[in-house]
Amino acid sequence: MSNIYFFRGKAATGKTTITDALSDKIKVSILRKDNIFDVISYYIDDNSLNNSITYDLLAKMIQTNINNCTDIIVDIGLSNTDSWNLFLSKIDFKNCRVFTFYCDCSDLDVWRNRLKDRFINPSPNQYFKTFEEVLSYYSKCKIELLEDEYYLDSLLNLEIILNIVLDLVLLTKKGGTYENL
Repeated sequence: MSNIYFFRGKAATGKTTITDALSDKIKVSILRKDNIFDVISYYIDDNSLNNSITYDLLAKMIQTNINNCTDIIVDIGLSNTDSWNLFLSKIDFKNCRVFTFYCDCSDLDVWRNRLKDRFINPSPNQYFKTFEEVLSYYSKCKIELLEDEYYLDSLLNLEIILNIVLDLVLLTKKGGTYENL
């Protein structure tokens, strides 16, 4: 049985940092949406088409891991609830456990500073130019914490976040539930 660990959320909310640390801790490979997007962007300038291809490829790679009973960590944006649900509909999750973590940064000033660093030297997947643009984009998105999804605030120390994730994963694997997060 596969274990799929999804980390989704807005830009600059700690997904890559958290998934790197988790991968190192549990020795599970990571699939990153941004890595796929960046490579495709060298060949396709249309961001909408690039995103579509990226998510289709990512869904296929996740499905292959599920079919082969391998664990995988997935670093993916998809903070928009409707887009997230559409993406999930492309995958058959039979015979696997899914752990979904919604990453956020509850301090607007810290989040703004993280994004400013990206504005200076953006990679292809980072097409926001200003913080106002970021706020405008996300204000139009339907963003909800979903049932069976765990909230991670990247303001917390990374070790604390890792302990939360590992506790949730171990508790769930033993058949328990974890509430009030």
